[in-house]
Amino acid sequence: MYTPALFWRFLAAPLLQSDLGFIMEELDRCYNRAVSLAKCLAGSGPLNSDSDPTDGFFKYPLVEKFLMTKCCSRSLLLYYLLCRGLTLVTLLCACLYLGYYLQLASVTDNFGCPLRVGLLANDSTIPEMVQCKLIAVGVFSLL
Repeated sequence: MYTPALFWRFLAAPLLQSDLGFIMEELDRCYNRAVSLAKCLAGSGPLNSDSDPTDGFFKYPLVEKFLMTKCCSRSLLLYYLLCRGLTLVTLLCACLYLGYYLQLASVTDNFGCPLRVGLLANDSTIPEMVQCKLIAVGVFSLL
């Protein structure tokens, strides 16, 4: 059950962490540039129509730079789908196993246990078979 989570943790999470770090860093830079622009506009007085006030402050847009760095997004999607597929296969195998076990146990939970094996094979005071019962069937019926 932990294999898909470990797979996601070590293969996909570092990619997402680096993307999130890049976005946070760029947002911080954009905020600082906006504050610098606001200070410049507040201190300069009337604006000339010839000069662009944003010139030098917003040269590299966030979205354009982020999209240029997103060359590995297909592999991230592949990791995600593989992780979810492993989870689905694990759960299906567990359900099939439990279904088989319950079906097998529902047929009969009483069976004979041979006791005369090994050193006790020739001991006539011990009965050949004892009636045994599966305890787990009672536990599953309580659930």
